[in-house]
Amino acid sequence: MEDRKMRPLVQAVQPGWLHLELARRDVLVLADACGQTLACHTGELWLTEDGRSEDFILRAGDTHAIESPGSVVVTACRAARFALGGKAPRRAPLRWTHGLLAALPAWETPGLRAGSAS
Repeated sequence: MEDRKMRPLVQAVQPGWLHLELARRDVLVLADACGQTLACHTGELWLTEDGRSEDFILRAGDTHAIESPGSVVVTACRAARFALGGKAPRRAPLRWTHGLLAALPAWETPGLRAGSAS
């Protein structure tokens, strides 16, 4: 059986919305997502926005409007499926902290920056 942590799902199935799936404890950093909406479909997400003193917990059915111009750290407290949309980003808003994108050649992922959690 495949390890879900090594196979994050990123799927664009609606115009303007990016559908994602994170395994428990996976982390995703969104850059330049101000004005976007994050909608949690299943599971539980913990959001931390640069410049905001409070964090947010989203459960299935919850949405959150991203208001800060900095990065947003999305952590899956439980395995989660969610969508990000609401405006056309100026550049790709994702930076995986590990896994799939780090393995792809840069020419296949223009605008995406892979890194590792510190």
